[in-house]
Amino acid sequence: KTTIANGLGLSVDHYFANFADSSSSRLLLASIFYSLQLYCDFAGYSYIAIGMGKLFGIEVPVNFDRPYLATNIQDFWRRWHIGLSRWFREHVYFPLGGSRKGLIRTAVNIIVVFAVSGLWHGFGKNYLAWGLAHGLALAIFTFLKPVLNKTTLLEKTENNVFLRWIARILNFSFVNFAWILFRCGSLSTALHFISML
Repeated sequence: KTTIANGLGLSVDHYFANFADSSSSRLLLASIFYSLQLYCDFAGYSYIAIGMGKLFGIEVPVNFDRPYLATNIQDFWRRWHIGLSRWFREHVYFPLGGSRKGLIRTAVNIIVVFAVSGLWHGFGKNYLAWGLAHGLALAIFTFLKPVLNKTTLLEKTENNVFLRWIARILNFSFVNFAWILFRCGSLSTALHFISML
């Protein structure tokens, strides 16, 4: 948290503040650094809490489980900010009906949950766009999952090292892209940043 996240933060702050004067390769690197900064910062304070809990005999649950090694967006959200994800599942998703009212309603519920999650992080169009991007990705995955299971593509991906790494790279690319929406101060700034990539 203090060494890696804060160290990366210096570069991230510089390139996000001066992105109009940067090359696309530097902006891509800055976006990847931001993804790593976020993980090291959030996971870092979570591990600090786990360690402090152990000093007092308290078991604090794991909050991050190598999320950037996820092979799909659903897998990512099982691994990223587990406590907060659980809270949104129990207090927003389940009251909306969860997955009990058919595939279309499930997809709508997922999108609503992530829209709320985006606005919970910050009340701006960029946070809403970040939430909607994840909500739409998860909704699409929900529709595709039966087909992926039927064709055993998910199973093949898990059992094949090459396919697993391709899936991880594709998933990280989406998550990294969405973090740009999260990091920029406004949606118009985020779209300008993305256009320069």
